[in-house]
Order: sequence, then structure tokens, then C-alpha cells
Amino acid sequence: MDITKISPEYTAVKTKGGSVGYVEIIEGAIENEPIKCVRKTQKKWQRPGDPPSWRREYDLYSSDFAKMFDDKLRWPTCFHSEIDDEKTVIWMEYVDGVNADDMTPDMFERVAYEWGRLHGRMQDKPTPQIENLSGLNGMKEFYYQNRTNIKLPESLAPHLRHLIEEIDKRSEDLWFEIEKLPIVICHRDLFPPNIILQDECIVLIDWDSTGMGYYGEDIVGLVCESADPSLMPLLFSRTVLAYNRGFAETSGVMEINTSFIFERMVMHFGRRLLHDLDWLGRPKSEKWVKHDYKVLEALHEISQSNGGHNN
Repeated sequence: MDITKISPEYTAVKTKGGSVGYVEIIEGAIENEPIKCVRKTQKKWQRPGDPPSWRREYDLYSSDFAKMFDDKLRWPTCFHSEIDDEKTVIWMEYVDGVNADDMTPDMFERVAYEWGRLHGRMQDKPTPQIENLSGLNGMKEFYYQNRTNIKLPESLAPHLRHLIEEIDKRSEDLWFEIEKLPIVICHRDLFPPNIILQDECIVLIDWDSTGMGYYGEDIVGLVCESADPSLMPLLFSRTVLAYNRGFAETSGVMEINTSFIFERMVMHFGRRLLHDLDWLGRPKSEKWVKHDYKVLEALHEISQSNGGHNN
């Protein structure tokens, strides 16, 4: 599709999604054939600790990154992209399907399985040569930054304080073991609004946080950023098993059963959930604060089950 030939009478409607990018649904025609696509405009901005993220999606679409995908897991097709000193503009395929709050536990499991299969395939294939990726130790650095800057409130329930502090005590040993795990490409924003499920394929959007990381890292956000915290224990057990199974099937190695995903859930989200500001520095609403405490309670519930530590 040559998007430069789109008729000047096209319509553009802003979508609800996109926290830092401006995303529009475009409808018009090319040579009298109707089209519907997405135009994403990303202005230059400074993501804390990751300044080049504003142009990363453009760089990924300009690379051979798409070679990693198969007919079960992919990203939207890019029709046209451009960049200048202040912004990127990407015209891409409009993808319809199930996502966000409509995702079922079966769908979470399916996503984890296919993501594990992709990571398994990567083990005997050269990683696409891309310079603009977020750092390998991003999650570790984020944890220690939050541990330094976000103090546990005096009012925090004792069982939640114990959960976080016990992981803190073990953190050095935990990271030592985590860094022995396979290195894989990480989406780093793999949560329901960025996942679109179709009958035969999963389409992932918003790749601006992508980088290299350690096995299982994306399952941390997939579980903790689900819409309903009460489902987290179920999602944890199902997604971890599915991810491990998918990796084993395509990597040709034995299934990895000790991936420290639960511990990383606590390290990555424990203090972050207790902060009074969101990730963009805005005050959290009362509803948001209540939701975050429900996530912490769900983490505690997971810790009390057999599916907690060392998974």
C-alpha cells in the first residue's frame, strides 16, 4: 500500500490509547479503493533512563526485526514511516480483535505460550542487528532506583511489608541467579492494551520500550498489569507454565522451571505500586491507589501458594 497516494479527503479520529504517542484511525481511499489504517505520531521526549525511546518504534520498523515473527505472533504491518528532529510518524495496519479488559485467562495463556516460542526460536538464530534497544539491566536498575527513592509507608500492612522486605534481603542473590537465565528480546510493555488477539494470530503494538532482557521478564508485566487483580494468582500459574512450555518446544532445551518470575514481580511492582505518582509523574487517583493495593494483596496470595517463589 502506497500511503502517500491517500486521497486528501481522508478522516482522522484520535483513539483512546497511547499515553505518550498521538494515535489516529485513518479512513480514506487510495486510487478509489477504501482503506483503514493507523497513524501514530510520536513527539520527541525524554523517557527517564531511556532517552532514545521516542524514536525506537521507527528504528525497529526500519530494521529486520520482523524476521523474528511467525504466523502466530507478529506486529502491525508498517505502510510508511518518517522521522525528523522532533517526531516520528508511522502509518500502520489497523488491526481488529480482542484486547484489554476483554482478555480471558485462556488468552493470557496463549500470549505467554507464543512469547515463549518466540524466545525459544531466538536461541539458535542471530538477534536482529538493532542499535536502539533499551538496556539489558533495565529491570534491575529500576528496582534499585525505587528501593532507594520509595520508602515503605508506616501504614503498610505487616504482611505486605514482610513480602517486600524479604525479597529485598535476597535481592543480590536473586539478581545473580536471574542473570544466568537466557537473554531474550523484551517488549517491556506487554500488557492487555498492547495485545490484540485474532482467531489465528496475536498482534502486539507499542514497541517503544523494547530491549534485551532476561528470560521471563515480560511475564512480570503481563500478570501484574492485568485489569482484574483477583485473577493474578490464576494468571501467574497459567502464564508461567505456558511460557516455559513454549520456550522448551522451540529452543530444543529442557524446560526452565526456576525463572524467578514471582520474585521479579515483587521487585518491579512492590514499591512502584506504593508511590503516590504514576509513571508519568502525575498524582494517582483514589481508584488507582485502591487498585494498586489489590495488586499487592494478589502478590501476597501468590507468595502463599506453591506457585510462588522460584517460578
